[in-house]
Amino acid sequence: MEKNKKIVGLCGSLRKGSYNTMLLKFAGTLVPEGIEFEIVHYDDVPIYNADHDTPEVPERPASVVKFREALATADAFVIASPEYNYSVPGGLKNAIDWASRGKDAPLMHKPVAMLGAT
Repeated sequence: MEKNKKIVGLCGSLRKGSYNTMLLKFAGTLVPEGIEFEIVHYDDVPIYNADHDTPEVPERPASVVKFREALATADAFVIASPEYNYSVPGGLKNAIDWASRGKDAPLMHKPVAMLGAT
């Protein structure tokens, strides 16, 4: 039996009352029946440091491991983000850095949809 598909949402804004969080939650209501939707938070993920992300390091920081494991369960991603200084917020960029590195990168080869409210 085929496993149910799962979409993981990431929000570029960590602010309470964020329009992008509201947009992401609304997007989750539009997911067809039988597809799981989960918003994964990354506010406790430290700033990316390549010294902590090499084969010589026995393990990544615990919050990074938890974050990457949550992303690894996804078949696809939806990212809702505001625009800060002509780019994405630093926290989102940092989360993507942790999730896109290494042979076990949970973002690798998976579709991503982008949303934004400013």
